[in-house]
Amino acid sequence: MAECNEQFASIAKRRGVPFARIGMHVEMDGASGILVGSNGSDNFDVIFEDGRRKGLANCHPNWRIKYFDSDGKLIAEFGG
Repeated sequence: MAECNEQFASIAKRRGVPFARIGMHVEMDGASGILVGSNGSDNFDVIFEDGRRKGLANCHPNWRIKYFDSDGKLIAEFGG
């Protein structure tokens, strides 16, 4: 698991979202999800809870995404 976290942190830094963490709540195109990891495309793996994206998806860290802290406060938003 540490290797997964290191890879995730490296991708987050490279993609300009060093604050991103596994388990963080995000929203993309109005669909609510949770960051669960990263992948070989230098993107994040997100499990969406609802909407047309429901399920596991490969998501660019800077494309139409909002990041929320543990209190649900918006901390960053990217357009597309």
